Parts: sequence; structure tokens; C-alpha cells
Amino acid sequence: MDWLPKRVARGWRQVGEAVRGRYEAPVVGRLIERAIALTLRTCGGVPWLAPMGEAVAQAWRDGSSQPVEAMVERLDPAEAAAGRGAFVDAARSLSAEGPLRQPGMLVPEGDPVRSLVAEGLKRMPTRLCFGGIEPKLVGDTFETDAEFRDYTQRCLGEVRYDKLAQPLLDGRDPKKITAPRSLGRRRTTEELLHVPLP
Repeated sequence: MDWLPKRVARGWRQVGEAVRGRYEAPVVGRLIERAIALTLRTCGGVPWLAPMGEAVAQAWRDGSSQPVEAMVERLDPAEAAAGRGAFVDAARSLSAEGPLRQPGMLVPEGDPVRSLVAEGLKRMPTRLCFGGIEPKLVGDTFETDAEFRDYTQRCLGEVRYDKLAQPLLDGRDPKKITAPRSLGRRRTTEELLHVPLP
């Protein structure tokens, strides 16, 4: 588990509480988006994204994970932690697997930086939240591991990773990274009165 500043940990704790309460998947998805954006904003983004992308590209060309491992060795431990561990895990995974060819991914084949961002963002919720709460919730809130994973996968399916990835790919100031805006209509109080509580 990565060390996280209190403010960031609070964002992931809200996600965990929503999962414990079995909130609707779109609600949990929006909380995950906020937690990811807060993590990236507070922790300064991923400053070594471009060099790590180059290491992944070199690993793909060489057929060896050695370039990525060498890059990870050069990272200051504080740079590899603080919410960025998911990107280190993603780089290691990508260097072992080669270019992502998964259906439904918006990643051009052979673009290591895009692949790294996509995979790193997708790993953040599990690394920073779900992995830690699963043992506590299975057998209590959820009957089985499979039920927990099914629920969290539905929630992760609601996350707009492409919108979260764009600021990283554009090289924007990490302090300006925000969660994507909700496009849905807010429910009126009258509509909410008829929604059963979880």
C-alpha cells in the first residue's frame, strides 16, 4: 500500500465507505474519479511518466523487462510511492506483456505512454482502496469474493478513465487535475424520496 497524505486517504476512505454501503455503481464511479484526481493533484501527478514510457517502449523492442526495472531502480522511493505505485506496477506489467491489445481499450497499439497511463489509472482504485477493504467486507457486506469483485467491476466500469488520462497525456500542471464533470441531471428532492436506502 502506498503512503498517502491525509487529505488523499480521506478521498479513498469515502470510496470504501460507499462500497461498504453498496451505493449504486455510478455514484461509486464518480467518487473513484474524484479520489484519483485528488491523488494525482496532491501528489504532483506522475513526473517520470515520459521516461518510464520510453523504458516500456525499450522493453517492448528488446523483449525484456530490464529497461523498466532499471528505471524503477533509479526512482526515488518517494517518487514511486505517494499514490504513484499503480503506475510502477503498470510499467512492470506492460514490459512483461508487450503492447496492450485488449478489446474496448482506447489505447493505440504500440503507444507506451498512453498504455502506461491507461493501465496505471485502472490499477489505482484496487491498489489504494479495494485491495485493502476486500478482506474486511467479504463475509460481512458481501457474501463471497466473487460478489465483491463483481460489484467493484461494475463500479470501475463507470469511471471515465479517458477523461482522467487526458491531463497527464497533455502534460498539464498536476495541481490543475480535476475529476470529469458529471453530465447527468441531478435528481430532485421529490425523486429522491422514492429511492430506497442501501
